Amino acid sequence: MTEPNTERIVEYDLETVVAGAATGEHLTAGEGDTLRFMRTQHVRFVVEEHQPNAALAKIEVITIGDNPVLGSVERGGGVRGGTDKGNLLGLVDGDKNTVWTISGTADWIDSGHWFEIDLGATYWIDQAYYHLRNFRGDIPGNFELTTSDGSEAIGLTQNRIRSPFDFLHLSTIDNTFTPPRAVFDLNFSSRKARYLFLRRINVPECSQCLLTTFTDLYLFGQGYVADAVMESDFIDLGGTKSIRRLSWDADLPPGTFIEIRSQTGDTFLIERKFYSKSGVDISEAQWNKLPSSQKQDIVEIQRRGSDWSGWSTVYSIQDEVFLSPSPRRFAQLQVRLGNDDPDVAPLLRNIVLHFDNALISGGVQSRILPREAAFDSLQNFTYVIKPTFRFGDRGFDRVVIQVPDQVGDVEISVGGDPVVPLAVEMIDDSLRIDLPELIQRDSVEVMFQMRIQQNATAFNGWVSVVGDPLQQGIRPEDQHSTTVFVP
Repeated sequence: MTEPNTERIVEYDLETVVAGAATGEHLTAGEGDTLRFMRTQHVRFVVEEHQPNAALAKIEVITIGDNPVLGSVERGGGVRGGTDKGNLLGLVDGDKNTVWTISGTADWIDSGHWFEIDLGATYWIDQAYYHLRNFRGDIPGNFELTTSDGSEAIGLTQNRIRSPFDFLHLSTIDNTFTPPRAVFDLNFSSRKARYLFLRRINVPECSQCLLTTFTDLYLFGQGYVADAVMESDFIDLGGTKSIRRLSWDADLPPGTFIEIRSQTGDTFLIERKFYSKSGVDISEAQWNKLPSSQKQDIVEIQRRGSDWSGWSTVYSIQDEVFLSPSPRRFAQLQVRLGNDDPDVAPLLRNIVLHFDNALISGGVQSRILPREAAFDSLQNFTYVIKPTFRFGDRGFDRVVIQVPDQVGDVEISVGGDPVVPLAVEMIDDSLRIDLPELIQRDSVEVMFQMRIQQNATAFNGWVSVVGDPLQQGIRPEDQHSTTVFVP
């Protein structure tokens, strides 16, 4: 009971008295010690007596920090575990009334006595807390906690329970003492974490571990998010465009980084998903059998088609030649932001795509013949360029082909007829050919001699107009159609 209030500001300090003994790295309190916080889900304010001109201005709850476990599913993370799978979300929803329960006495893997939380981004954390209840017997179980920042594991990862990342040990909790402990608060040096893995430890005494219930698991830390990856929606360029450059503007304090990648394509696949009223993913046949009141509307998901390029390499400077295939109709960007110091963060203001109408709006395809050549043997090759012209296209009169070595005996034909090029020269690792006229309807064949000294040699190409810096990439007609192999 509280006394009648006569103050304008009333503060209550909440605390938790630790009951039960346990040991483990980074445990901050022993039996009888006090934690300077209390798990609280609801605050109730009741007026028991009317006072003239009295009013409540606000109720403020001060926490020990933001808990990144909350919202992990919405950020693209989630939780998986080996048992009681229907209640796993109770570990990350912030509701102390939803619980995850383990039972059984077999090995922790066989019993499924483990769970892994993906926070959806990487955070700096320095405190972890979990709470047990409803355990039967004298021993609720010992547990090991490990974390990972998402770095890929090196070595064998097949058939492992944890995800294939490098995990760093956090604590091994020994709870075999009497009385057992239910509240566990760990404080440790700040570390990057995206994944937390918890498992029960096998001990002979755990034959008494008949039932243990987890009600809460929290993580806390200080500073900015350590690492996050975001992807843009699909960007419709309003038609086939030649993207020349990508530029971006950002503040990068020391200890921060930004990584930008791109991908491009022209087509999409539409995936249709069917759900029951309760949100369960079902087949189309099952959905058709349900009455309208027991099913949701069909959800159509836009997926990238087979012609999408995949993510490019990272753009290394803030104004750079576009690294994905072009021209294309659609583009997508991926941005990774992070830091190595929780006190600083990058600030990305904008990303700009610089593009023009394509020289050949239908695209340019190519193939090289033959597709196989003996190693280090002088061979005649034909590089076939097949543009698809549409009304209003500018065309091209320059061809650039990336080659692995010097070439000789270069000959050109346009529409099957031999022509004399205006210029043929090697520039670094590329063969550049200036044609005698603007090509606006025909295919072009480039014949040359050279030696293949490496298997799977790719011949990439571009077309352009002399005097104009705009280049349009040439796509392989089929997979590996511009690659020469050594038998």
